[in-house]
Amino acid sequence: MLSHLKRKKIIHLKNGEDNIREIVHKTLDQEDWKKLLISNRKKNPTNYYNVPCAFDIETSSFYQDGEKKACMYIWQFGICGYCFTGRTWWDFMEFIEAVREVFDLSLDQRLVVYVHNLSYEFQFIRKWFTWKQVFAIDMRKPAYGVTDFGLEFRCSYILTGKSLEKCGDDLRIIKCKKLHTLDYSLPRHSGTELTTKEMNYCINDIMVVMCMIYEKMLQDGNICRILVTKTGYVRKLLRDKCLYSGQKSHKKIKTRQFTNYRRLMGVLTLDGYREYKLCKEAFMGGFTHSNPRRTNKLIKASEDEEAPGSEDFTSAYPYDMIASDQFPMSKGEFVRPRNKEEFEHNLKYYACIFEVELHDLKATFFNDFYIPFSKCRAISGAVTSNGRLVSAHELTITVTELDWDIICRTYTFNHKKTRIGYFVRYRRGYLPTPIVECVLSLYKDKTELKDVEGMEEYYQLRKELLNSCFGCIVTDILRPENTYSEDWDEPKTFETEAQYRQWANNEIEKYNNKKNRFLFYPWGVYITALNRHNLWMGILEFNDDYIYSDTDSIKAVNISKHQRYIDNYNRHCKVLLEEAMEHHGLDLAACHPLTVKGEEKWLGVWDFEGYYEAFKTLGAKRYSFKKYNKKKKKMEYSITVSGLNKRVTVPYLLKTYGKKGFFDCFTDDLFVPAEHTGKLCHTYIDEECSGKLVDLDGIEGEFYEKTYIHLEPEEYSLSITPTFLDLLTRMQSREEPDFI
Repeated sequence: MLSHLKRKKIIHLKNGEDNIREIVHKTLDQEDWKKLLISNRKKNPTNYYNVPCAFDIETSSFYQDGEKKACMYIWQFGICGYCFTGRTWWDFMEFIEAVREVFDLSLDQRLVVYVHNLSYEFQFIRKWFTWKQVFAIDMRKPAYGVTDFGLEFRCSYILTGKSLEKCGDDLRIIKCKKLHTLDYSLPRHSGTELTTKEMNYCINDIMVVMCMIYEKMLQDGNICRILVTKTGYVRKLLRDKCLYSGQKSHKKIKTRQFTNYRRLMGVLTLDGYREYKLCKEAFMGGFTHSNPRRTNKLIKASEDEEAPGSEDFTSAYPYDMIASDQFPMSKGEFVRPRNKEEFEHNLKYYACIFEVELHDLKATFFNDFYIPFSKCRAISGAVTSNGRLVSAHELTITVTELDWDIICRTYTFNHKKTRIGYFVRYRRGYLPTPIVECVLSLYKDKTELKDVEGMEEYYQLRKELLNSCFGCIVTDILRPENTYSEDWDEPKTFETEAQYRQWANNEIEKYNNKKNRFLFYPWGVYITALNRHNLWMGILEFNDDYIYSDTDSIKAVNISKHQRYIDNYNRHCKVLLEEAMEHHGLDLAACHPLTVKGEEKWLGVWDFEGYYEAFKTLGAKRYSFKKYNKKKKKMEYSITVSGLNKRVTVPYLLKTYGKKGFFDCFTDDLFVPAEHTGKLCHTYIDEECSGKLVDLDGIEGEFYEKTYIHLEPEEYSLSITPTFLDLLTRMQSREEPDFI
């Protein structure tokens, strides 16, 4: 198989060729593919060809009579190093029919074909096939689709979470990098003559996917063992560790560990929709925001301040999962605190999630604001800062005791008018030992294998699994099901709230009774809450020196002034880890493995990431900086803006404004032309289109699509809302903001 991929045989099927089937048969029949058939299970097996296959298309998007159009002008299909290309959908279907015959495909005998970003190709091909089954993670985002004759398309982007370029860069066995020689803006149709460079680009894309899948087959054992999604791997790893004593076989091992874990899951159930809704409302992601007093200002070293720098938590979420004993570890109990003393007693000794109605809310800490406006209900008189609440006449919000602690530290409100609604409490405890063991093992591998020659692939795998642990735990229980029959089905709707509640309660009951369930949704709520609390203790410490934060990092000036706090925090982390390891009966050494250079890497501690020559932020997910790259030995300029591709935008800004003007242009009125954003607007069109298109050479050709996607570069305007801009102006001009 490796030799097949290395030799790479290209077969160009000419437009409208009469003998496509004959060519395909002649090419592929020389191989004994039947030897590569394997079964996915012992009972009622489905046979799969254990070969790497890939499919890709190239398209042109254009306007005709003011309407958005698009057409495919070349398709590429790879089968274990054989690379077929064609120019029309009719040739493609003729080719597919030949493949069906060669491999004798059926629902019981399948060929898996990977597509990098299947959601795009699926929109073009979906009306050309009859689909037996389609699984989608979201509307128009299929993870896989099975045709009625056993051709199974899978999404390699959902599998890897990487761009095709990154997949090529990470290849270890066969070096095959993505090329960058195709100008997508030029009009092409099926009759357009492609240059050798353009054709090589097309072929190379499917070669990257085939080589990547080949390495995945070696890594997992065979194609049947490759899971559909990236998070599926960590889910399987955790499930096997919790329920099957970590064995590869799913035969239930009657050990005490397994029995105890099943008993635990029998206790950790949700009390219907009421408790789920409370948890859902309380869930918030990582905190990302900027100090309004330092927003829209260029910050660099001066006589009064040290250069801005960055402090990051080391594996923040894994640390919280391992070190904290504040997780909900009992069945939730709804209570009604009768007075302040009972309320505070619950907060002190239990993990609590509760609704609270606040009146006359005002911030007392003005270097950032904690409460997200999007999480507030029944709110009036709100003053916001880039989506965060500065003040309000009244509001209702659902929080944990950890959120409540930060709110009380950073806001005042009318205590007499405060009302507590639904209130659920849990006994606190550590996460189960099997989960902790799994996370520790991944962290140890990630740390020890980094930069180790020959272990790049395994390091990348373990790192990705570690990063996916949190996502696995916080997966929503009541995710809407996205189904496809002859078309995308409308999401399930309910005429009344009562109907929805009944459906939700039924789904939650199924969740509670799942025999192979090994996770508890409230755990996910607390992982992020613990992380936000740790981060905000740092924000409060840095105070006026604080610039910007994002989930597990703080950008600030005068970091050395806060070194005592950092050292004390790090010592406390180590104490908590020691206590946790003693509780679990595990070796503390797993919490501070050694890097390849022999350096200890403690979980959870603040880690200094270096200084910036200059730093500027315009709000959440909007910042730019200049920093010296020690590895490359040069000064680098960078931006992070949601919606912009820095690899495209940064060179444009430097060319247009120069190094001196790089930060001057980074303002609330920054405009980036469409061709320099790296951002494409996708328009899904579910109607047929046909006509004639004049290509880049001035040659007219016909096109036809049953359904398609129109792609168009999208310009970007970085704007700050007038309200936020007014707040910044006021806060930066006054010592005490008396406007709230």
